[in-house]
Amino acid sequence: MNVVLAKTETGRALSDAFAVARDRLPGAGKVLEQRRQAFDAYESAGLPHRRIEEWKYTDLRMLMREVLPLAPAPDAKALKNAEAALKRHKVRGTRRLVLVDGVFAPKLSDTADLEKGLAIRSLREVLEAGDAALQAQLFSPDISNPMVALNSAMATDGAVIEIADGTVLTQPLHVVHIAGGTVPAAMFTRSMLRLGRDAGVTLVESYIAADGAKTYQAHDSLIVAIGDNSRLDKVRLVGESSESVKIFYAVMRLGSH
Repeated sequence: MNVVLAKTETGRALSDAFAVARDRLPGAGKVLEQRRQAFDAYESAGLPHRRIEEWKYTDLRMLMREVLPLAPAPDAKALKNAEAALKRHKVRGTRRLVLVDGVFAPKLSDTADLEKGLAIRSLREVLEAGDAALQAQLFSPDISNPMVALNSAMATDGAVIEIADGTVLTQPLHVVHIAGGTVPAAMFTRSMLRLGRDAGVTLVESYIAADGAKTYQAHDSLIVAIGDNSRLDKVRLVGESSESVKIFYAVMRLGSH
């Protein structure tokens, strides 16, 4: 099928937003080039519209008619709001990894005393550490999808979780995305879960809004690689503002890696 994507004022505004945010995005060298290529792919396509079968029930041109600026790094007030929201949405018995306004929040996350075979880093750490193999996987999703490409270009942070061969975690991992600011803004996050062979984990994802966070746009992606004879149980909980726009996609790779 020959798919035609519409270019709108919204699409051009996103181009301006990328130009403004580019210096804030983590990674250098090849990462910057991959971001540029991803944004070029988005820009040449534009926002999907309702005449495309996959998007016939979702009019992004209407939902994103106002392009919001990239959310600033959370300040003390946003973190305090996020902490209060966490108490209301607590899932007991899980290891919590928290993102506030698109930025990994170590003080709100449970990253101490990790079980043997479990490694956790922020996306920013991975992109700035020069780990070429992981970076290649983080930017591997097909950027022919314009919204995937836009997320590749704009992702600010996320959680990168690696579980070694033979490691079966008894404690679920809980990735919590919180909109903590009170000013309308956009958030772009990308996380990765790598399961080795004969491994297992339960992953819980929560999307919530702190008090005062109403109008925002959240673009999230999850990349999962599952080794042979491994198991992933995944739960998603949504408690976001009714005035928010949420775009999410997941890429799953099964088998040896």
